[in-house]
Amino acid sequence: MNRLFIIALLAGGLYLGYQTGLVDRIRDLGDNAAIEHPVFARMSIDIRAEGREIEGVVIGKMRSMPECEQRTRRELRDLLEQCPQCRVGSASCTDSLATRELAYFEQRPTHLTYLHGTPGKHDEREFALIFWGLTVNEARFFCTLMERELAGEYAGALDCIREHDA
Repeated sequence: MNRLFIIALLAGGLYLGYQTGLVDRIRDLGDNAAIEHPVFARMSIDIRAEGREIEGVVIGKMRSMPECEQRTRRELRDLLEQCPQCRVGSASCTDSLATRELAYFEQRPTHLTYLHGTPGKHDEREFALIFWGLTVNEARFFCTLMERELAGEYAGALDCIREHDA
C-alpha cells in the first residue's frame, strides 16, 4: 500500500501539470462553461510497482488545440523530471473521445473507479483520472487518496465515481 501512496503522489503531479501549466502564458482562458468545441488532452503513464504494471491516464477537457498541446508538452517534461522511473505510454490531443471515455465527463459509473474534477476557477479544466491494474479495493482507496491530495490545489469539485456492479 505504501507504493500506492507514492503512485498517488505521482498521479497528483501528472494532473496538476495540466491545471497549473499555462496560467501565466494564456491570458484569455474565459469561462469553462463556454467550451463549445473541446479538445481532449489524454496522457498515460506506466508505473511498475510491487511486481505489477499499473497504467494511469488523465484526460482533460481543453479550450483549443494550442492550449492542449502546450499543457501536454509542459506536463510531459515536468513528469519525466519528477519521476524518472515512470514511462510515458502516450500523449495526445483530440477533438473526440471513445464513448466509454465520454462517460467519465458525464460522471457515469463505468467498470472501474475514477476521479472526476469539475472546474471551480477559470484556469482549471474538467478532468478524469483513471488507473488500471488495481483491485477494486485499491482503486477505491487510491481514488479517495487522490481526492484528498488534490483538494488543496483544485478549487473545483472532486468526486470519486465508483465502479458499477458487473
